[in-house]
Amino acid sequence: SQLSTDYVPATIEWDLPPGISVKGVQWPQPLSVQQGDVLQPTYQRTVTAMATIAVFGDARRDSNLPLRADVRWQVCKELVCKLGRANLETTVSVGSSVPRATTGANAD
Repeated sequence: SQLSTDYVPATIEWDLPPGISVKGVQWPQPLSVQQGDVLQPTYQRTVTAMATIAVFGDARRDSNLPLRADVRWQVCKELVCKLGRANLETTVSVGSSVPRATTGANAD
């Protein structure tokens, strides 16, 4: 079996304020769905990607920072696929640096 040549991976394009970066985006392990001789990496329902947000410079603790992202993905049902897209906006609170255990998921 080979990976589908029509496969379009999910992507996140960040629009961040100065002094902010996103590191180590971790995606859950996809299911491998066999379609004839081709393997299609697949997620079902809602997918959550985790990321580390690093704040540099003079961001004050307990302040709120805006985050924007253009998220793109591919949706397939049987042999028909179409592209999906969402522009997301949220805010995060600046806090102390806290070490986090890795999930073992693939990093981008």
